[in-house]
Amino acid sequence: MGVVYTIFERDYLLARNVLNALNVSPVYTKDCAKVSLVGAGMSGLPGVTSKIVQTLANKQIPILQSADSHRTIWVLIQNEHLETALNALHVAFQLE
Repeated sequence: MGVVYTIFERDYLLARNVLNALNVSPVYTKDCAKVSLVGAGMSGLPGVTSKIVQTLANKQIPILQSADSHRTIWVLIQNEHLETALNALHVAFQLE
């Protein structure tokens, strides 16, 4: 395991050069999408992250990175899975 950075593609060369100068060889994963679930109702509600992970796993969508705060949970996925992920999460959280 290491450190993971999420950057805009336009900043890749600059980031790579800075990291290389620090003797770090980054692995670059292109074409990612960040999907965020936001809502005050999630705060303190157990099982929300589990529901997100299970929903995406059921669609064979790998989660590349994730993070959460009191009102936001986000996952990083490959852009090719974005539409499927959004549709599945809308159904799972009854937002359709």
